[in-house]
Amino acid sequence: MKNIRLEVTRGDDQKLVLNAKTMNELVDKVVEWQLWENQSLDYYKDKGTLEEEKSSGWYYFKNK
Repeated sequence: MKNIRLEVTRGDDQKLVLNAKTMNELVDKVVEWQLWENQSLDYYKDKGTLEEEKSSGWYYFKNK
């Protein structure tokens, strides 16, 4: 079975490249890598850009 590759970019400075065997595995990886709660939020707090990053559309948020 061939791998599926997904490449997502935001502007010129952010790129996410994921590989998986199935589409379900790929979707799970997107959620895992882009889940807001999994991010290093202290980095954005220190930069003073936490709210800007949160509203950027680049991250995945679980439905509440």
